Amino acid sequence: MRHISSTMRIALSLTSLAITVILVAGMIGGVSDPWKRDMEHRTRLAETVAINFSTLASRADTSEMQKLLQAVVTRNPEIESVGVRKADNTLLIEVGDHKSQWTLAGEDASTETQMHVPVRSATELWGTVEFRFSPLSHPGVMGLVDRPEIRLSLYVAAGLLVVYYFYLRKVLVQLNPSKVVPNRVRDALDTLAEGLLIVDQNQRIVLANRAFEDATGRPATSLLGRSMKHVPFESRGGNNNNLPWNEAVVDGRRATGRLMALSREDGTKITFSCSASPIVDEAGVKRGAIASFEDVTILEEQKQRLSNAYAELHTASEKTKKQNRELEFLATRDALTGCLNRRSFFSRFDDEWKSAIRHKTPLSAVMVDIDHFKSVNDNHGHATGDEVLRKVAAVLQETARETDIVARYGGEEFSILMPHTDTAAAQQGAERIRVAISELKIGTLSVTASLGIASISEGISDPQTLLDHADKCLYVAKRNGRNQVVRYDQIPKGTTIEAKSSTGRTTQPVKELVKPIPFQAVTALISALAYRDRATAAHCRRVADLCFATAEGLLSHSQRYVLEIAGLLHDIGKIGVPDSILLKPGKLSDEEWGVMRRQGHIGVEIIRASFGSPELTAIIEHRHAHFDPLSPTSGPTGNQIPLGARILAISDAFDSMTSHSPHRQCMTQAEAFQELRRCAGTQFDPEIVERFINIVRMREESVPRVSASKELALSIGLEIEHLVESLEKQDLSSMSALASRLEKTATKGNLPIVAETARVLEAHILSDADLIEILVTANELLAFCRSTQDSFMEDGTRELETTQR
Repeated sequence: MRHISSTMRIALSLTSLAITVILVAGMIGGVSDPWKRDMEHRTRLAETVAINFSTLASRADTSEMQKLLQAVVTRNPEIESVGVRKADNTLLIEVGDHKSQWTLAGEDASTETQMHVPVRSATELWGTVEFRFSPLSHPGVMGLVDRPEIRLSLYVAAGLLVVYYFYLRKVLVQLNPSKVVPNRVRDALDTLAEGLLIVDQNQRIVLANRAFEDATGRPATSLLGRSMKHVPFESRGGNNNNLPWNEAVVDGRRATGRLMALSREDGTKITFSCSASPIVDEAGVKRGAIASFEDVTILEEQKQRLSNAYAELHTASEKTKKQNRELEFLATRDALTGCLNRRSFFSRFDDEWKSAIRHKTPLSAVMVDIDHFKSVNDNHGHATGDEVLRKVAAVLQETARETDIVARYGGEEFSILMPHTDTAAAQQGAERIRVAISELKIGTLSVTASLGIASISEGISDPQTLLDHADKCLYVAKRNGRNQVVRYDQIPKGTTIEAKSSTGRTTQPVKELVKPIPFQAVTALISALAYRDRATAAHCRRVADLCFATAEGLLSHSQRYVLEIAGLLHDIGKIGVPDSILLKPGKLSDEEWGVMRRQGHIGVEIIRASFGSPELTAIIEHRHAHFDPLSPTSGPTGNQIPLGARILAISDAFDSMTSHSPHRQCMTQAEAFQELRRCAGTQFDPEIVERFINIVRMREESVPRVSASKELALSIGLEIEHLVESLEKQDLSSMSALASRLEKTATKGNLPIVAETARVLEAHILSDADLIEILVTANELLAFCRSTQDSFMEDGTRELETTQR
């Protein structure tokens, strides 16, 4: 019925009504029934023969009976056979093949093909006369057709259908919109890109243009005259009762921009943006509505893809942020012991110091040093030494309070910061720690430690001096026999401390910093440098570690702190170098090298302006000074060069020679040692060179190197965070810059798939690609970065769990 015209559907409906009337008339007897008439004739014939048989039965004249029956069969061709059966069920007379065809028995009622009539002699039942007739109708469907009312209905249906169809086409031409609407108007509507439907006040379709046919795959002939309720539209808003054309027809209101879905003939779904307006005649009476349908399937699919991409991006962003926080936690921990590392300790120390000064609360520091640790390494090996460090660290973390801050300061030294704790309470806590360490048994080894305590109440002006005082107490404890706790306020006045280094030099005298250097400011500067060039920032961190290790026994804690900051910030001037030079993959020209050399002067000025620390400025300013007094360079030479500057020069040169760089060929460690010794006495302090080489060799044997992969993972994760923020704001210019930076970071970190995806993302942004394409690529990039972070985090977590077991 879907493709039958309105005229034909109406003709079929009228014909069906007429046939229904005929059939009802036949049921109530309004139509002559030949079958009933024939049955009455057969009944009368059978009864007449039976009456004649009554006379013959009284005389028992079978011969006459036979003749009579034979004459009846001959005169009535519809009779197939006749039989006379006596009361005892014996077949007395048979005309035709009656015995085999007769099926009724006893008192069974007669049918249209078989009848039996009783024959009486006087008052008794003599027998029965049995008649078998031919069927009045054919069996099955043909039997129905034989019925007069059915034959009449078929004849009337065929005739009326033809008559109605042509009559309606001529008389009811208004039901065919293709005839009602002039061709020029219909052609104009067919040129519209949007689908159009016109419905009457009963919401029946009276017009559908070509665009609607093409979009839905439904020809207009299948739509005209149908109710809109039978067109399977679905509201995307979920309310199928408040449809736009319903509002227009019933309420007379204009509805716009409603999203409607419709299934095509091939099973696919299309989405329309539908608007409907009421059609009102000159008298203001609503006559129907006109509805427009704009195919927004692709737009909605893109919108859904965009929504899915944003949802995926948000989920990935949250996971990346979580991973970054976990990586940041791992980055604050010492890989061997699981305690805070030194730089994280400095940052926490600054916060606690400021809080104590602001609120005038007590603050104490404890320095812990394992007794005879060098002999443990020498006699039992570095593996045993590492186990001792792990066990002692575990005791420190278990014994310290939750508010205490435990850090590995360097080598076998640990620092414990005790907020809201005065000297007496700190002594009690330190004593608990000393006893717990002395109870340790590692194989056959017994371990003890010496502890020094200092408090802010002793008139100390900066955090590093507090550590210096605690370290002085530590030295006194060792000098007085080890395995004891010493407080700074209990050291006799005038006590001096001189410790011999491996080079035979005495340590520099302990003095307070002229101006404290806040470590948060240092962290901010090194983070800014890492944002510009991650490789340079990583180099600075390695140099700082080398400086701190080399200065042990040569400088006080506060002086080593300044030296470590100098190592972290010695290349800070590169912030002012253009990216075209700083990130250049190939060799630099002479002019570009000139720009790179000037960054040293820029760095000195940044340090001088940022911190106002003469000690720090002097170390960075004189790090390139030559040790040889006969060198042509101006400035201090020999021992006039600050010791920190001499250590920094060697550490910087060694790490530069052993690190991969596009500007120079990477050396092996042995080659770098050879080059340092070659320049000893001219460029470098020869005693510091030998000390440095010994320190590096010991570090290689005993101290796990900081995982560069962990640092790389965190760097990539933070850059991804910035990228996602720019993506959510749709700040394409920032996204392009961040993608470029991420590509360079991944390239230097030997992560080709991350670098390639970042490069593709940048290309999409620069080519004004579709936002969905950008989001999909960004999600791929996040997936690769998270995968990289996962592998790094597994390594870092495994290391930390190993130290905590």
